[in-house]
Amino acid sequence: MNLFPCEVENGNNGCRLRASPELAFDLAMNRERLPLERYLLGIRPHHLFLADPDNRMTLFQATVELAEVVGSNTELHFTHNGMRLTLLMQQVEQFPVGKEVTSYIDPNHLYIFDSLQSYYFLGAGG
Repeated sequence: MNLFPCEVENGNNGCRLRASPELAFDLAMNRERLPLERYLLGIRPHHLFLADPDNRMTLFQATVELAEVVGSNTELHFTHNGMRLTLLMQQVEQFPVGKEVTSYIDPNHLYIFDSLQSYYFLGAGG
């Protein structure tokens, strides 16, 4: 699982979890449900994508560090704003190291962990 820190902010219709200046998730969740200021967000590699055909995911830019073909899958290792993430694609594809890619996170599959004690706190999805 990819884990990265975030801060909680007040959002438009609930709260916002901000992982970087460009990467934030608006949740239809009352701010009182997230009493701490900081959490760890978790996202599984197969809930990161290079396309968003339904236009519902959160976009961010990342830099490729490694593209590893594993059988009929590709593990794409990249960084965004100092965060290291891994994306799992169910296809074989090559990416040059250093390439900038547009990536997407499905916010319905975020996991929220207490950053102080590292225990599972809450799922962000419906």
